[in-house]
This record gives sequence, C-alpha cells and structure tokens, in this order.
Amino acid sequence: MQDAATGEAVANYLKAVGLKVNLKVIGDQPAYIELMRKREHNAAFIAWSPGTFDPDQVLRRLLWGENAGKPWNFGGFKDDAVDALIERAAREEGRALERREQALQRSLLQHDDAFSRTSLTQAERRWLVANRSPEAKRWNVLATLNVDRLVNAV
Repeated sequence: MQDAATGEAVANYLKAVGLKVNLKVIGDQPAYIELMRKREHNAAFIAWSPGTFDPDQVLRRLLWGENAGKPWNFGGFKDDAVDALIERAAREEGRALERREQALQRSLLQHDDAFSRTSLTQAERRWLVANRSPEAKRWNVLATLNVDRLVNAV
C-alpha cells in the first residue's frame, strides 16, 4: 500500500532528527475517521487528492470555519481571514467559469457538422436534425449520441 510506505518514510525522517515516532497505519477510511474524532494523536495524514481544484472541493472542505471539527477539518481550524479568502476565490472562479462559457458560446459550430462524414443524404440529414439531443442541437452537431447512451459516462 502506497500510503503505508509514505507513512513509514515520514516516520523514518522524523526518527532521524531525534523524534519519537509510533506509526499506526489505518487500513480503512471509517477507522481513520473514528481515530481522528478521538484526537488521541499528535499528527496524522492521509493520502488524498481532490476530484477538482476548485475552492469548494479543497479549501472549503479542509479549512472552512463552519467545517471545524468535521471531516476533513478534524483539527478544528477556524479563521475568519481564511474564510474570506476562500469566499473570494470561489467568486473569482465563478467569474472565470462565466468567461469560459462565453468563449464556448462564441465557438459554437456555424453550420451542421456530421463528425467528418462528408456526404449525408437529405433524408439522413432531416432525420438527424429531428432526432438529435438538445446538446447536439445547441452545438450544431448532427448526431443522436448523448450521455444516456454512453456506458462509461460520468
């Protein structure tokens, strides 16, 4: 397990500088959460990476004052200045997303596109225009493919 190897490496570094280390590797998340709630430790870490890097996914979960004492802010960190910075970052990210969406709107296809199929009969074209998904219609794509038909779509 990579988490255990990382924990052992950190423990060895700390021992090398003279600190007493009692490493306890926890194999499952519920047991880790329970141990964290008890606060019977001096330090803890978990290998984790967020699904995204937006402020709500990372900073709000780890450092937001209202989450003090909850997973994953077990240490009870709470600071009004940090909360204000998180709010500011969320607002700026929202504006950046609006700008990206506006740029995408400008890039909508100017004519119907059939995914490199150069010759559609008029009957095929009419059928695709009538039966394409709302997303395909929005992007001017002649296709009936949609998320519901994709087996591994997330």
